[in-house]
Amino acid sequence: MRFSHLSKRAPLALAIMLLAGCDNPIKGAYKVSMVNDGVPDRTVGIAVIQEHIISADGADVPVTSWVEEEGAITAMDQDGKRIIRFEILENNDLKQETPSGTLIFKRFEL
Repeated sequence: MRFSHLSKRAPLALAIMLLAGCDNPIKGAYKVSMVNDGVPDRTVGIAVIQEHIISADGADVPVTSWVEEEGAITAMDQDGKRIIRFEILENNDLKQETPSGTLIFKRFEL
């Protein structure tokens, strides 16, 4: 019996099943690095993103909802104000532009 047709579709089916059961595809723990032109990347901390809370630098920020846009996701507070917006990169890392540089969030793989 040949399963070659199944093996090609199995990763796609698994990804669809995992995303279907997950309201927020960016949930996880991330190493956060500051990236500036001409300066080596430097780690600035660790962030944990959950469905209803973002934890970073010893602070917890409550999240009421998430708004997905093409290539980005935004955390909103209870008043509907934006807390943080992440650009979702091709490798599923996250990017946030700040006045002092670009933050790159690399997911910890367990």
